[in-house]
Amino acid sequence: MNTLAKATKNKGEHNLVVAEYHNPSVFDILAQQWNHLITLCPTTTPFLTWQWQKIWWNHHNQGHRLRIITVSAKNGRLCGIAPLYSEEKNGEQKLMLLGSADLCDYLDFIVVKGEEEYFYYTLLSYLTSTATEKTTLCLNSILHHSPTLHYFKETAYSKGYILNLYLEDTAPSLNLPSNFESYLKWLTKKDRHEIRRKIRRAEKESKIDFKRIHHPPQIMHKMPSFLNLFSKSAGEKREFFNRQREMFFLTLAQEFSGMGWLELFTLSFDEKDVAYLLCFNYHDTIYLYNSAYDPIYSTFSPGIVAITYCLEDAIKRGIKRFDFLRGNEAYKYHFGAQDQNLYTLIIHLHREKRVCTE
Repeated sequence: MNTLAKATKNKGEHNLVVAEYHNPSVFDILAQQWNHLITLCPTTTPFLTWQWQKIWWNHHNQGHRLRIITVSAKNGRLCGIAPLYSEEKNGEQKLMLLGSADLCDYLDFIVVKGEEEYFYYTLLSYLTSTATEKTTLCLNSILHHSPTLHYFKETAYSKGYILNLYLEDTAPSLNLPSNFESYLKWLTKKDRHEIRRKIRRAEKESKIDFKRIHHPPQIMHKMPSFLNLFSKSAGEKREFFNRQREMFFLTLAQEFSGMGWLELFTLSFDEKDVAYLLCFNYHDTIYLYNSAYDPIYSTFSPGIVAITYCLEDAIKRGIKRFDFLRGNEAYKYHFGAQDQNLYTLIIHLHREKRVCTE
């Protein structure tokens, strides 16, 4: 049974109702409303779906307390969801968005467009009323165009809170043209030449096959091979991979492929799979979530070849955007991607007449 921790009506002129939930069953209870709400907010991404958030919570809830907060109109119409969790250490409490930077590239509140001012004001008032003396709201992985940055800053200033804003990372992406030749012409001469050279070299050395796998049984059949190559990656990827993240990937693949949101691309040389791209296909955007390639074939640039074919496939299907997600790796810019800044926003929930940005 889900626990309704507190339900109060905002006493301001907007007459909004706030409810807080602690039990994980809230994901299923709010499922229909949650994903409908996402279609009405300007920062929709696969990381904000209830499916994603539920999977992340199920794999990373140790020592944390779930705090899903909803803000609704008096008639029950949902205006926004604050998917939060809290942790306490040394008498201090930290509130954070559900998700972690290592697995979730974009995080945010889920707010109906046009309802932002009322939602953020009501939410901040509610959080203050339930906060201890040492409570900090720490919001990470917020995209530069998110209403959260504007409205929280304005609300914090009007209420006299301490607020800090930090540049956290970047997430390069690009808008896709109507045909692949136009895309290639849009690149710099050097980048266009390098991509074509790598493709020619690979095609000369091997019989190449590139496939997009979207049927759930086929994806799940290939996932162990993808994870095996991923585990063989060098550097940060090898350090990143462990049993917990392996189970997260498998659960995510099962759930998202069933929704039609996940695609697995395979590149084979002479009928041997040498590279994989794990992507999300969500709201006219391809998100390149993770990749892996066989290091034995590194001289043939299988990762670059696979991404090139993936971009060509996306353009042919009429996909509007290609998002390389978090990180400023050089190869993303060689494909023409442009930076999207990600920010961390911190509010100390005790009032002082000062607002700071860095």
